[in-house]
Amino acid sequence: MLGSPLTKTTPGSVGTTTDADGTSTKLDGCLYTSTAGSLGYDVVKFSQLDSAQMFAMAKAQAGAQLKAGRAKEFATSMPDALGYTISLPLGTDSIISTTKSGWLITVSVSAKTQDPKVSAQKVDAAAVSLLGKL
Repeated sequence: MLGSPLTKTTPGSVGTTTDADGTSTKLDGCLYTSTAGSLGYDVVKFSQLDSAQMFAMAKAQAGAQLKAGRAKEFATSMPDALGYTISLPLGTDSIISTTKSGWLITVSVSAKTQDPKVSAQKVDAAAVSLLGKL
């Protein structure tokens, strides 16, 4: 990811602008891919929930993954953030979720490595870089 040769998709090629029932609108998003994995983000506005409710839902979903042993939690550089990794057949997904200025923000990295520490370091660096600009 960071420091790797990347291919960037255009925002229009990643998902749709508004969902069928009108409860969420995609404001921005991008996906960067490389031979080492991918880094992506979406900025979605949900009309029915606030960021605290969404963060609680994200924590509950992650908690179920952690309890079932499918995910492992890691410490992040972001205050009050939730960070966890999920091992997959082709690598490791790492996810950080937090709230900032009334927004729920989730950053994820898919790394083609079975070492969760490597993937966690990449998502942590990406989150610090992205959130430091907000």
